[in-house]
Amino acid sequence: MEKISRRRRQLLLYLGLGVAGAGAATALSAVSRKAAPDVAIAPSQPFPLSNAAATDSALAAAGNGLPEFQGISQWLNSAPLTVGDLKGNVVLVQFWTFACINCQRTLPSIVRWHQQYA
Repeated sequence: MEKISRRRRQLLLYLGLGVAGAGAATALSAVSRKAAPDVAIAPSQPFPLSNAAATDSALAAAGNGLPEFQGISQWLNSAPLTVGDLKGNVVLVQFWTFACINCQRTLPSIVRWHQQYA
């Protein structure tokens, strides 16, 4: 008798927790939909190159060139570079810190990209 009563209490407890959890999940999803409407993260179609050329010409016409590097006390793996040295090349500028685990996790991808494209 005691065993059946105990199982019944456990069943009711787990059932109640499940219902409460489902209710909380439903409430949170409703709140998050109101706070951030559905937005596509990535475009469904590739970016047309004709738009890229137009964007490049618009940026050049704006006169907002890349400023020279300032405040760099040490260069790693190369001699000091200027913006003119990099003109016409694809450049990845990544800001990170040794204490950031997610920054450290990107390093294998960065190395792979360098090996593939440099």
